[in-house]
Amino acid sequence: MLLVAGCAGGGSNAGAQPGNQLSTAPTTTAPTTTAPTTTAPVTGGTVPAVPGVRVPAGATPVTGKQLNASALPSGFPRTVWVDKNGSELGFYGEEGGCFTSNATVAQQTDTQIVVRLVQQQPGTGNHACPMFVRYKPMTVQLTRPLASRTVVLQLSIVRG
Repeated sequence: MLLVAGCAGGGSNAGAQPGNQLSTAPTTTAPTTTAPTTTAPVTGGTVPAVPGVRVPAGATPVTGKQLNASALPSGFPRTVWVDKNGSELGFYGEEGGCFTSNATVAQQTDTQIVVRLVQQQPGTGNHACPMFVRYKPMTVQLTRPLASRTVVLQLSIVRG
């Protein structure tokens, strides 16, 4: 777009005379602004909303003090929900060019449910991996409805 604007400005030096040269100073453009990023409260801080990551229609979000995602890396989606009368817990995991994700319920007590997200990455080797990450919805089954229990999300990375 800058090239078109420069050409459209009559930028020919053919009619310039000595002492009357056209300026060739670089042009600057004002920085673009975007709409403010929304944040969702999470134990241990707030995290920007991730585009395309949302609670499915008909599900109930798990938020506030009922969600502890402080062990996840910054920028990781912290969108969690319950479905099927509270007996199915949903969330997002990451998948990429050379890694996959799965999840297990590591612990269920009267006060909390610990969900371990596991990323399986290739071992050390000399092969190229495409650089992309996408977020896939995942679910785990609870032995009884979530009710007032706290959901604790953890991440384990397994190589090899």
